[in-house]
Amino acid sequence: MEISVNIAVLAGALGGGAALVWLIRRLTAPRVPDGDTALYLAAAVGGQGGQLQQTVSYLEKLRRDSGLPMELVIIDTGLEPEGRRIAEIEARRRGITLCRGKDIFNE
Repeated sequence: MEISVNIAVLAGALGGGAALVWLIRRLTAPRVPDGDTALYLAAAVGGQGGQLQQTVSYLEKLRRDSGLPMELVIIDTGLEPEGRRIAEIEARRRGITLCRGKDIFNE
């Protein structure tokens, strides 16, 4: 009988703890804007694009961890031909938007 009571108390405590964690996460989670607002997570890259794959992986991690529906964007701010080729491959492979810096920054 005592074991059953201990199990019931433990189950109640775990359930209450889980509910508390859920409530705190729910109250502190960022809210997605209503309407036609879009969220973007972007990286401006140039040169050879040597760290591009790591940068894109980091952006994907940030998006996943945020829990927000964001579109990833690579902004070409002067990629050399080889860097541009890598960016195009990564964009196609991962479903990322690739655009030129002059289209964004009015250069």
